[in-house]
Amino acid sequence: MKPTQIILLVIVLTFSQCFHDEFQVNPAKGDQPIITVKYLNKQIKNHSTNVTGTITLLENPLLHTTFYPSPSGCPGSAPVSVSSDFYHCSFAQNAGFFNVFTKACIGPLVSDGKIIQNPSTIRSSFGITKYGNYSIGYIDQSTINDNVFQNLVSGAIWLVRAGKSFVDESAKIEKISQSFLSERAPRTAIGFNKKGQLLLGSANGLESANEGVNLYEFADLLIENGAYYAANLDGGGSLTTYYKDKILNTCSDHCGSLNKDYPCPSPQGTCERLVTSIVCLK
Repeated sequence: MKPTQIILLVIVLTFSQCFHDEFQVNPAKGDQPIITVKYLNKQIKNHSTNVTGTITLLENPLLHTTFYPSPSGCPGSAPVSVSSDFYHCSFAQNAGFFNVFTKACIGPLVSDGKIIQNPSTIRSSFGITKYGNYSIGYIDQSTINDNVFQNLVSGAIWLVRAGKSFVDESAKIEKISQSFLSERAPRTAIGFNKKGQLLLGSANGLESANEGVNLYEFADLLIENGAYYAANLDGGGSLTTYYKDKILNTCSDHCGSLNKDYPCPSPQGTCERLVTSIVCLK
């Protein structure tokens, strides 16, 4: 399908602050997910070292994309590698934010057409509808309850809208502080390019040392690598990109009693964080 055949639908709801944009998913087919992973090594202004990470593209998202809770459900948590193996994913990346104490998912979550939870929240969400569109923005409870979503996950900050940074506008809607936007940390995002291919982005870092990218830099990095729309997902120590039985990112959580059995290859002494949901390509 040519890019000119993709139709952008903008849906603006007249109540509250709920509005979202829709865009046709690339209809490419295939029995297996067509995945391309690109490694990033980018010099960014005012950074002492290059920023590293990954950009992952999925050519045929319709039949090969699912947002899953942990194997024990939500609440519940597991390393991305464990959830990936449990759900037989070819590729997996951590997804939504969660309560680190109760392991409860934060925001709406729809998995393979099943509504896992649907709380009232003003946070950016990203989903794929049952009629083959991406949906990104602020989606109200009634729309989710109408059972139109095949998969949906909640983030915090709508990073990219129609090829331009939407960070400041999103922060005003979500009432998120400037410190959250400006902090450098490991980052995770989900979105798509103009071809309708699913796009997953990550940037390595260490939150405690203010290493990584802030959300303005992350939005720019995603745009530079083809993102037409993107939403920010859980980052920090949750960042885990798992592909072909390997962790591709550098980890930032130290090993403790809960995660000591899931060591990361780099840096030494770090382990996967247990998270509540994943993006699964399979």
